[in-house]
Amino acid sequence: TAIGDSINLASRLEGINKYLGTSIIISEQVNKELKGAIPTLLLGNMQVAGKNEMIGLYTILDTPLSATEKDKWLTASRELRLRRWQAAHKLFSEIKSSIPLLQVASELYLDEIAQYRMAEPPSAWEGGVSFKIK
Repeated sequence: TAIGDSINLASRLEGINKYLGTSIIISEQVNKELKGAIPTLLLGNMQVAGKNEMIGLYTILDTPLSATEKDKWLTASRELRLRRWQAAHKLFSEIKSSIPLLQVASELYLDEIAQYRMAEPPSAWEGGVSFKIK
């Protein structure tokens, strides 16, 4: 039986795939160890169930995104972190309808933006998403 913190994290990451529409998610640490050998995309900072800190989550790209697509995603993510809800909403909406790989992840962020428009996140919020479920 495999046990331990890294196995627990791997299990949590596997479960998050369905919320992001991805097949493989890796942590920021694993992405650093890859050193660019495999094309990846930062999906965002997320807090998985059972952890207190946010970690950067990446997906492995079987087909690399164009520079324009990648830039649009990273810009939308930056607008979200900066609490520019309208700009982030516009960009994630465009991504949802034009980049199939990021459709589900865009929906997740659009839902988050809708919640933040009703109730601002705490001042310490850094643009991440918290998953309380496994």
